Amino acid sequence: MTPSLPPSTTPVSDPSIAPNLPPTTTPVMASPQTPSSIGHSGFGQSSEPDTRCLITLLYTSSYPMKLEPPEVTRWITKSLLHHLPGPVAQWRNYPRDVLDSLFQSFLSTYRFAIAKQEEDARIAWEKVAGRRFSDYLTKKKELAKRAVGGVADPLQWKSHGPPAIRKDYWDDMCDQWATQEYQARSAIATQNRAKMPEASLHTSGSITFGCHKKRMEAETGGPVAYTELFRRTHKRKESGEFVSQRAKEVV
Repeated sequence: MTPSLPPSTTPVSDPSIAPNLPPTTTPVMASPQTPSSIGHSGFGQSSEPDTRCLITLLYTSSYPMKLEPPEVTRWITKSLLHHLPGPVAQWRNYPRDVLDSLFQSFLSTYRFAIAKQEEDARIAWEKVAGRRFSDYLTKKKELAKRAVGGVADPLQWKSHGPPAIRKDYWDDMCDQWATQEYQARSAIATQNRAKMPEASLHTSGSITFGCHKKRMEAETGGPVAYTELFRRTHKRKESGEFVSQRAKEVV
């Protein structure tokens, strides 16, 4: 069963982002709760049954990076949009107090089997939330641009926002994207990404590496080494060649 989201002040009508989330006027800003204060902190601190969904935190070079299964990431994205408090045009401007409250809702919905993962959860949650929120806005801006014939002027994107974002919020966000300051920062970010284009190349598409690993283990009937997983996700199916020279050098 998909975990429900806490009540929101922002109605959401985009079925691809937040299905079956009825609009409400109940404010999101409940008192922050730690896992122990909600009666099921786990790790032996409560006798009450823990009904939260068990999830896993994946590490890269000892740094908490991803949350599995993929449904967790989608839940985080929905919660960010469901509780969007205003015209937040970029991740850095998402109000910290709302993020704190949303993270507490996350902890009241999900749990970890290992204490260290719960300790590192905020780092991973922030990374996932920031990446997904930014990616969502990028995709919706591109759709709005296409809707007006490819015009790159954000002011022309007004009234072409997604159902998950209120029209007045979206129009205000377009005003922010059109400012010279934002345009300059965006250009710098684009240049920085272009300097290392190979770093993000892989063939796994939207399927997570965790899912690929599980599939490979099911196929082979045993554990799969990281090198084999890397080859599977960084070689082209047609030619069997690596997607980049950097990927070839890794293994």
